[in-house]
Amino acid sequence: MTGYRAAFPPKAKGGHGAHNFGKEREVMINSNTAHGSSDPLASEKIQVDRKVFFLDLKENQRGRFLKITEDVSGRRDTIMLPASALKDFVSALSRLVDLEERLG
Repeated sequence: MTGYRAAFPPKAKGGHGAHNFGKEREVMINSNTAHGSSDPLASEKIQVDRKVFFLDLKENQRGRFLKITEDVSGRRDTIMLPASALKDFVSALSRLVDLEERLG
């Protein structure tokens, strides 16, 4: 990919314990400062079994946002999250991860 560099090597492992099975993660950062509105500022790709999740930090005339796409065998679902909501979103996810770990 021209204009992108990997921030972590492909297939870097992260996460918690038994939840790592079947997971891959790749991070891409756009090093081209003259990016267009459709080019992400940074991207992460997470593969879990047959699902692939794409997290793209993007920017348009209204500001920055996170585009989260789930691809399951070619079927895609996407949500857009304004950058102003990222901290609240991450906090909520963190609480759910903590709860899931306590449930075992």
